[in-house]
Amino acid sequence: MAGHTRTLRDRLQPCAVVGIAYLVLVWGAILMQSHEGSEAYDQDHHHAVVIDEIAASLRGDPGSRTPSELLKDYPSATSPGFHTVLAVVRVAGVDSLLGLQLVSSLCGLVLAVTVCAALGRSMPRWHALGWTMPLLLSPYFLGGSIWLTTDVAAWMLQFGALALILGPTPSVGRLAAIGVLATLAVFVRQPSVWMVAPIAALGVIRWRSSHQAWSPGHWIAWVLAIALPLAVLAGLVAIWGGLVPPSFRAQHAAGANWATPSLFLALLGLWGSPWLVVTHVTSDRHGPWRVPVVGLGAGLLVGLLPQTDYARESGRWGGPIWSVIESFPSPMGHSVVVIALAGLGGAVLAALISRAWQHRDGRLLVLAMLSFVAAATANTQCFERYIDLPILMFLPLLVAAGDTEDPSRRQSSWPEVAAPVVLAVMQLGMSAVMVGRIVLFTAAARGAATP
Repeated sequence: MAGHTRTLRDRLQPCAVVGIAYLVLVWGAILMQSHEGSEAYDQDHHHAVVIDEIAASLRGDPGSRTPSELLKDYPSATSPGFHTVLAVVRVAGVDSLLGLQLVSSLCGLVLAVTVCAALGRSMPRWHALGWTMPLLLSPYFLGGSIWLTTDVAAWMLQFGALALILGPTPSVGRLAAIGVLATLAVFVRQPSVWMVAPIAALGVIRWRSSHQAWSPGHWIAWVLAIALPLAVLAGLVAIWGGLVPPSFRAQHAAGANWATPSLFLALLGLWGSPWLVVTHVTSDRHGPWRVPVVGLGAGLLVGLLPQTDYARESGRWGGPIWSVIESFPSPMGHSVVVIALAGLGGAVLAALISRAWQHRDGRLLVLAMLSFVAAATANTQCFERYIDLPILMFLPLLVAAGDTEDPSRRQSSWPEVAAPVVLAVMQLGMSAVMVGRIVLFTAAARGAATP
């Protein structure tokens, strides 16, 4: 019992560090009440507006639309779950925007701590902390946690379900929890339906397994975990006449964006390159070099096939990576930046898969990642923020899945710790420009305007 308590305490220590760092960063920024930047714009012109409308409808304010009228079209491209919860919070008495931001920020806190805890199951505790820091310091994670947006809330639910899918074969209760989380995730953001693929794979793996068969309760919970997210999406599609509310159909549902897989590989190459260098140059924990070389070739091909030049009218914009792409040549519509980074991403992905594929969790993660990319490709807009956050979660999970050693017996290797540290510094640099500068500039401007 004492050993178990000590192990649990060791796993909780990094999570406590993550939680404290999160509250300092996010709550400190919220209290400065900035309304600058893209996330603040989405908050003020879309999400806060929908929350206000739903709250007015729940209170029965004169002139407000009924819930059924609201659901048909509203000023947000995402499902109404996030807005409905915060509207209920507003009706319950949290009437200020500041209060709603603080409540909403709890989603980011839960997500960051859950990521650290999930990694701590198969990594030494401080390695888990190190691999959580890139996510914690990501500008898209911080921005989505400071201002009212649906990205972080949806990923809190998606990652929670994914963490339950990984590990031991789920019990009936665990399958039910997976289904609830996946269903709620779709009710927050429609692309969360990608969760259906790894959930379905659980049943296929169990059906083909020679171990103890599932009970009828297992199979019922599994079927519901697949059916309910699909039912929510089907209901929304029936109401809207498409995958998004009518007001956003031209922007987000005008056809698939085939640049998304290339951009995913490019960003995976950018953020995964420190790990690739560490594992194949300074560490003995790697496979043969031919694997990343083959991946490099495949990645170059993926980067070459679609048009990847900067083109706002075609949904190829939004984020620092697109600013870099715009600044470099794109002969015949094919960005040299995307091609080069996609090749690097192919090498990273091949190395990750070669280490993780022999394990059940590794295969489930690869399937989950591919299904996410497919769902993201369906969106006409190829924004960097749609891709960055999941990469910063899938990358460490795949790293962890490829390591079979008992984490309690692993000896810390400084080169291994260096990879997430380098990645965290890269994310911190972006956040300083994209989030910190905006928040501090707003605070300074407000101070200067105060007599």
